[in-house]
Amino acid sequence: MLALPTPHLPESDPMPLIEIKSLPPADPLDRSAVLARVNRAVADAAGLPIVAVWSVWTELEPGCYVEGERAASEQPTGTHPPIVRIVAYEGRRNDTVVAMLEAVAQVLGDALCDGEPNVFATYEEARSGRVFTGGRVRYTDSADIAPPAEA
Repeated sequence: MLALPTPHLPESDPMPLIEIKSLPPADPLDRSAVLARVNRAVADAAGLPIVAVWSVWTELEPGCYVEGERAASEQPTGTHPPIVRIVAYEGRRNDTVVAMLEAVAQVLGDALCDGEPNVFATYEEARSGRVFTGGRVRYTDSADIAPPAEA
């Protein structure tokens, strides 16, 4: 029996997922508030409802991030940029991807780097049939065929 693909994901499905890694900030920071601002900025840049954008922030231990030969114990403003990975369903226009990357860089730059967008961010496309969420593997194109279920 073939499982039928899910045609065209609803806008409320989670995606993109934004993963942030940084050293501890020099000053106290409400990371959940910054994550909410990141989500809003990316939602606006991509034309998505905010509930479709998820984010997580992992704080690196002091000394566990080395740029060249220089380790840092807290988040500096000019080196050791926060590392960001955006994973989103395939098919977005390049100008939307650029806007999403710039939106994340601006929010994190404001929060961590004295307004400078000192951020290393990448964008990765999740292919149809390669994402499991909401209890099933997701397909973005009704032409996709799910593999047969094991008997």
